[in-house]
Amino acid sequence: MERFKAAVAQLRRYISPVFVTLFFAAFVLWYITKLGYDYTTDYTVGVDVDGHVFDVECKIHGKGVDLFNVKVLSKQRNIAVPLSELGFEYVEWGNIRIDPVSLQRALSSRMTDIDVVSVANAPVIEIAERE
Repeated sequence: MERFKAAVAQLRRYISPVFVTLFFAAFVLWYITKLGYDYTTDYTVGVDVDGHVFDVECKIHGKGVDLFNVKVLSKQRNIAVPLSELGFEYVEWGNIRIDPVSLQRALSSRMTDIDVVSVANAPVIEIAERE
């Protein structure tokens, strides 16, 4: 503990507490300014289609503060989308592939603060048990 107090006393000789406070305030103001700009980034969204849960890679666009809220502060893990809202094609008996454009529209309507620019291909999901 004595070494720590000596180190702090040594630092106070070279670094002013006012300088550190103003430096921290400048950093916070700079960061707030940067959050006001528009950005585009990749984001993985968990999607729940009638009980089938999978991750989809999306490219999203929006203000920095909105992207920060979605990526860091959002606790919603999976976005529920009913199959009736999506376009799909049958790839073989009981398996479907969801149309990426319809999935993008469905995600855009649920993520209102940001724009979903593009959606990667969704995996093939099984909708019926094989007999």
